[in-house]
Amino acid sequence: MSMTFRKSWQWTRQEASLYARYLTGSSLHVCAGTANLGDVKLDLYQPFVDVKADAMKLPFRDRSITTILCDPPWLHGVELKILKELRRVAKKRIIFITMNDIRFPRSSPWKLIALWHISRNGGNQHNIKACYVFEREANQSLEDYQ
Repeated sequence: MSMTFRKSWQWTRQEASLYARYLTGSSLHVCAGTANLGDVKLDLYQPFVDVKADAMKLPFRDRSITTILCDPPWLHGVELKILKELRRVAKKRIIFITMNDIRFPRSSPWKLIALWHISRNGGNQHNIKACYVFEREANQSLEDYQ
């Protein structure tokens, strides 16, 4: 499947500033597109990224990246698969941008620390998306929540 990046998908300066505020430590931007946030940019379809890979099969070890930022394609059924992989690789924080409601199971080591709703008018379109910021509770092993 080939995806063409659309200019309308670019973030405003205010959005980029909001997301950057939550980046800490080593950071990975999954589904980076043409954005400049993150130490390492990963995308399957964009030519000028650091890593070309599928967001559902990240080529990183468990808990190897401090913060992961992800603004995935808004395709039904894809977001939860990507989020599961982000949970595996993230050491401390996940910043996840979506149009859908995201909830981790109560037994999850992840705690919601911020939620922002972002509204943007563009021509005949009105987009509303949410930015979820999750943080892993300290001293929790992966095995505790498998």
